[in-house]
Amino acid sequence: KGNHFADRDILKICQGLFERESGSNLVGLSLSDNGYITDKCIQVLLQTVSKKCHRLQFLALSNCGKLTNKTCQHILDFYSKTYDDDGVQLSYIDLSHNARINDKGIALLNGLEFMDFAHRRRLGYKDALQERGIACDPALMFSEEMTEPYGYKATTRLLSLPEPPTAILSSSLITAIGVRRAI
Repeated sequence: KGNHFADRDILKICQGLFERESGSNLVGLSLSDNGYITDKCIQVLLQTVSKKCHRLQFLALSNCGKLTNKTCQHILDFYSKTYDDDGVQLSYIDLSHNARINDKGIALLNGLEFMDFAHRRRLGYKDALQERGIACDPALMFSEEMTEPYGYKATTRLLSLPEPPTAILSSSLITAIGVRRAI
């Protein structure tokens, strides 16, 4: 189980993607079940994705024993820098089963839940947390009209908690703009 890549192997992959056009068609990359990858290596990998792998849609990093909260910061930096780049499609990063990442919950900034799509989003959110053994915390779930000020106010509230959530799931790009501004 696992591919047992070390940082040097991932850096060689990044170098290969830079030297060739091969990265342009990469849609998914799984490095899961790999205890040898470090936070610094993930930072370099995300820099490569932002420059060469615009079609990459998912990155699996579950059960990578050396990853810490620094990886979460690298992911936040990645999205902050590539937010305005319409070419970057990376929308799913799996960090499950990484014991050294201190998970403090995942917040949901949802739309108005009398609307079917928002109601189904909340159900999916709860199901996904339950599947991973994470308790649903009502203090981390919001429902409002999807606007930038809503994203900003809810995120400001979340960040003022004694233990802010590890991640924020935004229901729309407009709301995410407010989240980004608050962070």
